[in-house]
Amino acid sequence: MASGHLFQCGACQAFPDVRIVIHDLIQVPGRIAVRAEISGTHQGELFGIAPTGKQVSFRLHGQSLIAETV
Repeated sequence: MASGHLFQCGACQAFPDVRIVIHDLIQVPGRIAVRAEISGTHQGELFGIAPTGKQVSFRLHGQSLIAETV
């Protein structure tokens, strides 16, 4: 999911108080979907943007394919 990439590139340092709330998690054979909200205080640099000290929140909608393992 897209959110995984965000947190791999320094978002945990930029938003040390990050909070992720999962609103819906739906699974059907071979797929999974999530609807979530991510919030935190911008306290560190992210993508060249200096810390603002502001509370931010954004919604996430994503889906992924699930590989079968035998």
